[in-house]
Amino acid sequence: MTRRKSVRLQEIAERANVSIGTVDRVLHNRGRVSYETKAKIIGLVEELGYIHKNTRPCIKTVGVLCPRPEECHYWELPLRGIDKTAELLQSTGLTLKKVYFDAFCAEDYFQRGLELLNEHVDAVILTPLYRQESYKLVREMRKSGILYGFMDANFPELEPDYFVGQDAKNCGALVGGLIKYIMQPSEQVWVVNLSPGKRTSTNLQREIGAVDTLGHFFSHEQCIHVLDFPYAHLDRAAIFKKIEEQTKHLSKPRVVYVTNSRIKLIHEYFAEIGMAKGVIFIGHDPLPENISLLLDDKIDFLIAQDSVQQGSDILEGIWGILQKKVLLTKEKHHYSMVYTKDNIHGFLRNK
Repeated sequence: MTRRKSVRLQEIAERANVSIGTVDRVLHNRGRVSYETKAKIIGLVEELGYIHKNTRPCIKTVGVLCPRPEECHYWELPLRGIDKTAELLQSTGLTLKKVYFDAFCAEDYFQRGLELLNEHVDAVILTPLYRQESYKLVREMRKSGILYGFMDANFPELEPDYFVGQDAKNCGALVGGLIKYIMQPSEQVWVVNLSPGKRTSTNLQREIGAVDTLGHFFSHEQCIHVLDFPYAHLDRAAIFKKIEEQTKHLSKPRVVYVTNSRIKLIHEYFAEIGMAKGVIFIGHDPLPENISLLLDDKIDFLIAQDSVQQGSDILEGIWGILQKKVLLTKEKHHYSMVYTKDNIHGFLRNK
């Protein structure tokens, strides 16, 4: 019997291209083994029919509460990372339940969140776009003992079990440092917040980082203009009217920095009024429409983090907590990258 077990472990190790010791650590759930390797070994264990009491996964459900990707293609990226990691972890007992909400409606965010909590989930990954509604959802999760992690945006006071996202203030500071090499003291920069309802914490932190950095080199009153254009629906004409009303007293800017992925809409406004020429446009996220603008020399810089990896990391972190693993930190920040027409091809090759 002992000899048979040894042979089977050897076969699993060879098929997985790992040592017998690694297989043994997975079977006894001890030591550090990557999620991908663990999933591969457990898959082989099941395929070869090797029976071990510790390989029988305990089924747990992780819920995902995310804006509808068809409303903003950005969300396709972290969801792709979540799906990829969920596939790797499926044999370890993970099931995934995704619920989408209307990013323009706080009440829909809250109601879809309650719907997800009623699915008997063990943990939830959510994008907390709305502060008060997030408070209420967190209260319900704490009552039920449900773990929760935040993705992309963070409210630290809600004490998520795990957070993965950009260091937004540092990202804004990076943009501010870039702008200081472009502008002259007599010129203007517009820092534009264009988002549904109130600004998200991510947008606000990016704004703070950029403005604080620029304030060391330029006059706040004369050069730096922060403009908020909240909207309930993505109505192009209504947004353009709002921009016109708020900027009619301002001179043409040298730089326009949009703190989220909506750079296309702002560029369209400038093009429509004949003011796009000579303006440096800086936006976020390599979405298809933004990449097209970059390649066509209509915008100049895109700031991004690895959003696909962000999705992978948040699911790995929450799953690790569910598996009683000790995480070295409760936060993981993704560093910002600056893309131009010249280096965006590297992103496209690795997409």
